[in-house]
Amino acid sequence: MKKESLKNKLKNLYNKNSKHYRYQSIPDFLKGELDYNEVLDHLWRDDLSRYAFLKKILDKYHIDSIADIGANSGFFSLSLAHDFTNKKITAIEQNEIHCQFMELIKDCFKISNLSLNKESLVLNNINKLKKTDLILLFNVLHHAGVDFSQDEISNLDVFNLYLSKYLKKMATRTKYLIFQMGFNWGGNKQKPIISLEKDIEKIKYLIKLFNNESYKILKIIYPHRKKDHFVYQEINKKILVDLLDNNSEKLLTNFLEDINIKNNSEFFRRPIIFAESLM
Repeated sequence: MKKESLKNKLKNLYNKNSKHYRYQSIPDFLKGELDYNEVLDHLWRDDLSRYAFLKKILDKYHIDSIADIGANSGFFSLSLAHDFTNKKITAIEQNEIHCQFMELIKDCFKISNLSLNKESLVLNNINKLKKTDLILLFNVLHHAGVDFSQDEISNLDVFNLYLSKYLKKMATRTKYLIFQMGFNWGGNKQKPIISLEKDIEKIKYLIKLFNNESYKILKIIYPHRKKDHFVYQEINKKILVDLLDNNSEKLLTNFLEDINIKNNSEFFRRPIIFAESLM
């Protein structure tokens, strides 16, 4: 397929109106090979900064296989498969248009280490997932009860129980998990799981989800504003120990004040958890 024809097909798919469309960035290799990009506001929501941190994780830990749950249009799955040809990548996505976008790129660029799984990975079918070294679960679970598992979740109490069960099951399918979630149920600002300004409550909520026999939290990661972009960095060990072992919020409170987190968009007030499965 000629480059211009491929570029136009990708552009049409990317901009085709569907749930969560125009959400992710275009992978760098497509920008280079096709001169194709889509303009997004990277100070409102960003993939590039998280991907830069993710590559640091891959450099440090022995990871051969990765599953990207809720892969959307495939920024992470496609970037990983292209940049790390020795690793097996599985993209799991229920949106058919997003899958067509990824499949077209996979075929045209002959990305043989990428597999596509066209379904929603809900609580009842997690066991179908082949065990993998690392699972990416970026901003999916706050849509439980809205985009999927609607029949199982009727209110926020049930939602919280669903998340707890989901993560415990997920621990049986992976060695490591990188997790991020939004704090508006289904993305609806009128239904906050935790209010925007309560940044300490968000991390306490996440620690409670992970503080069980299923996981050990290895890193807690926050974005730092650097003029016109963000850089994701882990909090230092003193803060981590203060939170997890001493059950104290003081050092984290000071840290969040230092990085001016209250000036960030809602997306950049979502911490990331990197955890090791104990199952």
